[in-house]
Amino acid sequence: MSHIYRYRSPGILSIKEILYNEIYLASEKELNDPIDMLPNFVFESGNRHIWYNIFKALNAPDFISEISADYYENLCPIEYSKVISDAKHHHNDLTNTILKKHKLTPDDNLGLIVKIILSNFIENIELYKPSSGYSASFSEVSDSMLMWSHYTNSHQGFCLVFRPINNEIHQCPKNLKKFISIGDNDEQKISINPAFKLEKVSYDGSSHLNAFYLFPENITGIDLAKNNQIESYWKQKREQMLSKNDCWDYEHERRIFLQSPSYYIAKHEKIKKIDQIIHYNNEQLVGVIFGARMKAEDKSMIKDIVKRKIDLTYRTACEDSKKTYLFDFLFQQAIIDSTSRGISLENLEIISNGDIIPPESSAYKRLLSDWRNGIGRIADKGKMNDVDIPW
Repeated sequence: MSHIYRYRSPGILSIKEILYNEIYLASEKELNDPIDMLPNFVFESGNRHIWYNIFKALNAPDFISEISADYYENLCPIEYSKVISDAKHHHNDLTNTILKKHKLTPDDNLGLIVKIILSNFIENIELYKPSSGYSASFSEVSDSMLMWSHYTNSHQGFCLVFRPINNEIHQCPKNLKKFISIGDNDEQKISINPAFKLEKVSYDGSSHLNAFYLFPENITGIDLAKNNQIESYWKQKREQMLSKNDCWDYEHERRIFLQSPSYYIAKHEKIKKIDQIIHYNNEQLVGVIFGARMKAEDKSMIKDIVKRKIDLTYRTACEDSKKTYLFDFLFQQAIIDSTSRGISLENLEIISNGDIIPPESSAYKRLLSDWRNGIGRIADKGKMNDVDIPW
């Protein structure tokens, strides 16, 4: 895969992404598409016996389980999220149905049991609700007028250029996050890989998954281990996190992704804000494209930050005992082309081996070709060699 691009709005928070190698993984509620990364689970029709088992697992008497199973089966097919959002309405409606049929009052012992059972049912639905995740977005294109307009505050921001290694964005080895703590008192931990795969987003919508898969097998009787259904289930669930409506296809998006913890395991579905920040491997940031309307002082600040970071990288790379990948760094300027009504990119200076190479240099054309082809170097135990580094 070629270079990938991360469009950024102007301002200090975006500058920090360069200064501190930061990438913020946004939750589904922080995304501009309100249905992006929302897991689509549906309670399918024809499963009255499972509804009955769900209520029996709450120690509900048979008469409550029978009526409740009929009630929810008649609602199917229904999205899991809809069951939760309308829970209060269904609770009241079902309570009244049961009390009326058995001539009970809310103050009878049986009436109180009905209310308790149905309240426990709502808690149970919340307990097993599908988890979502956290993501950071990149694009396969650098010259999209819509992307520059939407995500850089009308061309006033910039675009970061990353060079994938094995189709991954690696964490900074000196600031590696190996796990994330869950809960106010760090009750649980989830492990984090040292590299994040760049997942390709599709724009053909997504089919739903059976919501009963989320409940324990001893209640549903569904054995996902049979015929390798577990692998298929997780594959489809991940595809849902990577599927958007076709109106977004101009983004040509790739994203890195972190799964939310399951609430019924962790008793928390969200991670702490501080843990939504990861630090990428600085060597994979190989370019910056300045927006057509970006302020000169902002460009100058970014150039200073990049130059100082690259100087530090080359000073320490040969001293480090670990293998380090090194790439040249290219500055580019986005230009609004009044003739084509599009975006064109002007190549500016290249930083190669720590030296600033202007376009008029005799070595510039060769270095630009190498940069476009992703050619890099490896610094290892005091030696530096050109090498074919996998995309």
